[in-house]
This record gives sequence, C-alpha cells and structure tokens, in this order.
Amino acid sequence: MNSVGVKALYLTKLKDIAKKAKILNVTGIKAASYCESDGYINASLVMKFYFREAKKMGVKILEKTKVVDVLKENGQLLG
Repeated sequence: MNSVGVKALYLTKLKDIAKKAKILNVTGIKAASYCESDGYINASLVMKFYFREAKKMGVKILEKTKVVDVLKENGQLLG
C-alpha cells in the first residue's frame, strides 16, 4: 500500500495489533495492516439513515417482527 501512496503499517506482533484495534480479539491473527487515515462507521447511525430514507420512499418498516419469508421476483426483493 505504501507503494501507491497509502501510509500503512504491516503488523506481525500480537501486542502491536491489539494496541491498534483495542476491541478486536487477536487470538489466531498472524499479521494485520493498519492505515491511520482509514475511516470507520457507526453501524447504528447507518441503519437510522437507511430507515429514514426508506420511509421517505414509502417503505413500511416493521421492527421487532419475525421474518418468515423473503419475497423475490426476477431477482428483485419485494418484501
């Protein structure tokens, strides 16, 4: 990645990996790359955005509802 202008670290020591990714279970990891300029998302906020935008388009959202079937037609999701 450094060869294309992305400043990244290649980590091979578990203690270094664990330091960079504090919530990650590093058991079994042999190596990792770390790029300080990479972004991250808040999954909860992303879902709130999708819900809001879907409702604007007329989608009915049923929360805390068991899914019993997925309706598709010609490869398109219907409900």
